[in-house]
Formats: sequence, C-alpha cells, structure tokens
Amino acid sequence: MEAQTYPAHAGAKTAFTIVGILLCLLIITIPLAIWIIVASRRARVVVDDAGIRIKMFGSIRLTWDEIVRVGLLRIGVQGGGVAGIIVKKKVGGNEAVNLCLQDTRGKTRHCIISMYQNWEDIVEHVAQRTGRQCETLSRGFSGPKWPEG
Repeated sequence: MEAQTYPAHAGAKTAFTIVGILLCLLIITIPLAIWIIVASRRARVVVDDAGIRIKMFGSIRLTWDEIVRVGLLRIGVQGGGVAGIIVKKKVGGNEAVNLCLQDTRGKTRHCIISMYQNWEDIVEHVAQRTGRQCETLSRGFSGPKWPEG
C-alpha cells in the first residue's frame, strides 16, 4: 500500500492564519505568528504500511504494532464571538474530534483529527490496520479517559 497523506482542511489553515495575524499585532510575537502559520501549512497525517504519522506543531509517529487501543474523544465547542468562530473553523464544526492512540507502554497520544481532510477515513483506516475497535472516550481530569475493562 502506498502512503496516504491527509493535509489539514482549509478551515483549519484559515483559523491558524487568523491567529497568526492577530499575534503579529503584538509585534514581539511575530516569530511565533510566523511559526504557527508555517506549521499549519505543513500539518498532515500520513498513513502507510509502517504506521501512522501525525504532524502539526509536534509530531506523533506510531507503528501499527505499537498501538494497543484506539479511541475517539468528542469535545463540544463552547463560546461565541471571534474566538468561537475561529475554533469552529479549525475543527470543522461544533465539536472537536480527537483521535486517541494508546501504545504498548500505556502512553496515550492524541490529536484533533477533525482538523484534517477526510478524518473519518483516517479513523477507519487506523481501526482496520490495528484490528482494534474504536472506543468512545470521555474527558478525564488530565486528558482522555479510557473506558474500564
């Protein structure tokens, strides 16, 4: 199978560009603003035979053998005004969908998967390649909370 690449959707790129422009107004944060705009343009999810690589501000790379649990955490977007509009544009709607992957060491890696094009295909592909059923997660005190059992 050849590598499939899923870039950030246009709404996410626009949202990060707006944030970058707003940061430029403070003058001192111009380097941060440039970094945010550039990183949003390079954001992508790559799925291949080896595993999955998610790149935004940082990078998550896991092989299919390392993934022991797959889950989705849905978080409703609250707020209005400019901030609410920007966040809804970034996540592509009224809720942010996070893909959560637990590795063999028990560490949970997660990212806002709904900011990437065809995110449903990414989730389906990860569940299929790992042979794991996608679990529904809830919000915990310090991150996603996996169901017991």
